[in-house]
Amino acid sequence: MESTMDPESGMFHKGEKEKCFAYTVTVACDRNSFVLGLKATLGMYMTVKYFPMCFQKVIEKHPEIEAVVVDAG
Repeated sequence: MESTMDPESGMFHKGEKEKCFAYTVTVACDRNSFVLGLKATLGMYMTVKYFPMCFQKVIEKHPEIEAVVVDAG
């Protein structure tokens, strides 16, 4: 299935009934909520798949990072 409004978006599934065309953004922030890095992907791909790539880039730029906290997503 492809969106007629935005063919580059992906089909996002939230639960069994909710579906929409969307993008997913993985964001890495510091303790002050400043964005250190992000990765935007099609909505059909799970964030967990792209977090390691995003985090690796952040660590390369900020090797002083000692701890990571993530949500259940």
